Order: sequence, then structure tokens, then C-alpha cells
Amino acid sequence: MPQSVAFSCETTIHLEIPDIDHIERAKRHKRIPIVFSKSEVKRIFEHIDEDYQLIIYLLYGSGLRLMECLRLRVKDVDFDYQQLVIRDTKGLEDRITVLPQSAEPRLRLQIEKVKLLHQEDLSQSYRAACQFPKLVRQPTLLVESFKPYFPQ
Repeated sequence: MPQSVAFSCETTIHLEIPDIDHIERAKRHKRIPIVFSKSEVKRIFEHIDEDYQLIIYLLYGSGLRLMECLRLRVKDVDFDYQQLVIRDTKGLEDRITVLPQSAEPRLRLQIEKVKLLHQEDLSQSYRAACQFPKLVRQPTLLVESFKPYFPQ
């Protein structure tokens, strides 16, 4: 490492560095991770608002990152094999992880709620969100696409 620093300095800023081989690298301190006991985890889960419990169960039980959890789709859940397919992860790859048993009933309930909401939206002719998801994600496109219907 010290040789590469010396080489970089010599080639980029034309500064010759004297012998630096005797310099020791800084040592990293090893930190022991904090691990909660099962009872501590249960107590933490008891204090989480119901709206966020499913997310917390998936983050903790599956080892998901927050955005991976929030991007989950119904097609990514496999109840038969008890697994989740995580798409476009941090390394832009897909991976498979476990579906925790504790999250399964909550996840099934969430999927049912979303299905009912979707059916209700379709029955009330709220089809734009279903047919044009790209427009919903990009509000400027959405506004532009509906301008012909709302003359000023």
C-alpha cells in the first residue's frame, strides 16, 4: 500500500516521497455486533405500530434491506417454498432469501387487502394506476398525458 501511494504521488503531482516503508498502517478496531435475545426482539416487535409490523418482520426475518422490502411484489413471494425473490439488489442482481414463518400470516393478509383495494379501484374505473404505472411513478408524464382532457 505505501508503495502505491508513493507511485501515485510521483506520477500525478510529481512529488517524490522519501522512504515510507517503515510506516505502519492504522489498525482497525474490532467491534462486536450487538445481538438481541429472542425475548428482547419480541419486546421490540410489540412496540411497533401495526402498519409497520410486516415490514419489520421481513427486514429482521429475511435479512432484507429497506428498499428491497418496499419493492417486493406479489410475484416475488413463494409460499410453497417459503422464499422471497429479491430483484435488483444492491449489486444489481437477483437473489433468493427465506420467508420467515412469523411473517407469512401477515403477508397473506396484506396481499388479500391489496387485492380487495385493487378490485375496488377497478370497479370505480381508477384504471390509470393499473394501466400506466410508469406515468404514476413520473408525475410530470402523468400531468402531460392528461392535459388534452382538461383544457384551460
